[in-house]
Amino acid sequence: MLICYGTSTVVAFKIFHWTFLQLPFTPSSAIGIAVVFYVGLKNSTAYERLWEARNIWGNIVNYSRQWGVNILNLVGPYTRAVQDGIEKPEHQPNEEEKNSLKNTQKELIMRHLAFINALRYQLRQKLWWEQEHKEGRKIAADQGNADSHETLMGAISPYLSIKEAQSYEHSPNAAVEILHRQSKEIRDLWADRWIDSFHHTELMQLVGQFFSGMGASERIKTFPFPRQYATFSRLFIYLFCIVLPFSLIGEIHKELPEAIWLVIPLYVTIGWIFIMMEVIGGSSENPFENAVNDVPISSLCTIVEIDLRRMMGETDLPEKPQPHNDILM
Repeated sequence: MLICYGTSTVVAFKIFHWTFLQLPFTPSSAIGIAVVFYVGLKNSTAYERLWEARNIWGNIVNYSRQWGVNILNLVGPYTRAVQDGIEKPEHQPNEEEKNSLKNTQKELIMRHLAFINALRYQLRQKLWWEQEHKEGRKIAADQGNADSHETLMGAISPYLSIKEAQSYEHSPNAAVEILHRQSKEIRDLWADRWIDSFHHTELMQLVGQFFSGMGASERIKTFPFPRQYATFSRLFIYLFCIVLPFSLIGEIHKELPEAIWLVIPLYVTIGWIFIMMEVIGGSSENPFENAVNDVPISSLCTIVEIDLRRMMGETDLPEKPQPHNDILM
């Protein structure tokens, strides 16, 4: 488009002698400066949304590892013995108690994996105002990423019992209900004296951190980038690209009339830079769209799963996420 438009203006000036197409450079420079400031503000705001989303999920990853450590080290018969005033408990849990404890710990950790995957699934659901034919989305689909075709049951069923997973199937917010279930399980552990009050408070604070991370992610997901910035920055760039070749013709014809054809490559280069500034900002507006530049929450969920399963002593672990064509989803 830029090549055709730039070439047509030069041909009209040089071949058909439409000398009125010459403009001083002042209008284009004034528009260009305004566009740079406006697009810069837009891109800065869009990048802040992307970076905030990455920080939120970085905290979710860190708190998830802390959750696994606390569940495996704070829940157990040692805590009950300490509550009974025994500093070094001599009683060793029998095999039934060991299995019950191990199952309880595994259930809490696996339910947490269900939570982060339910949150991932919910964030990847397309809202009505998100872009329908975004190029990045097409590229993401080409990578074989199945997130866009996944169901809620497919996301959480590997980590929960069939009965529990089905209880969330028609939930409007499965991640919230999973965290609510976690909080009740923690309460029951405290009531059964498998954890003391301090540990109960600490675990509940982690649940609160997961609620905060989920709420912050939903805030970015459900509140669109202000359309006035996105729409008008594009219009301003179009206006600049329309005026620019006339100013280049006037300037180059005045200084180097024999090199008037240089207007075409100069115009294409400058116009392409401004358009790419707009495209780059637009690609960062919605960091959970599952496009190539978005936060790789699928990979982060897999990393958390690998870490927590290794803490439990499992050896059959998922493969570490690898980029496909330099793209990590």
